[in-house]
Amino acid sequence: MDHPTAPADRPSATTDRRPPNLTHAAVDDLVVFHIGMTVRTPWRPDLWGPVFAAMPRMLSELHRNRAAAARGDAEDRGFLGADTLMGAKGPWVMQYWRSTEQLYAYAPLSARGRTARERLGSR
Repeated sequence: MDHPTAPADRPSATTDRRPPNLTHAAVDDLVVFHIGMTVRTPWRPDLWGPVFAAMPRMLSELHRNRAAAARGDAEDRGFLGADTLMGAKGPWVMQYWRSTEQLYAYAPLSARGRTARERLGSR
């Protein structure tokens, strides 16, 4: 039902009026995966440094795989992209994946014999 004072060319009061950059009209599945770290002891980079250094390497690997898959040189892992952000407690990354199954398939990295957690240096 339209709002009684809303002109015909404007959305009604009950219509969701979010800006386009805050919405997504996906045709297929889309998985948004948040991964981050909290720096509790900034004076101990030996504790958080390996994790902080490993994340760009992992993202670089995923971007290289995406480019190779687009050329037909590698299997598509389903990674669509990522945004790196800095929060109040530390960095975090929003990763976009084609499906939950492809994200779960990448996580164990069974072909390499190590889990993503081990590659990131978590203890």
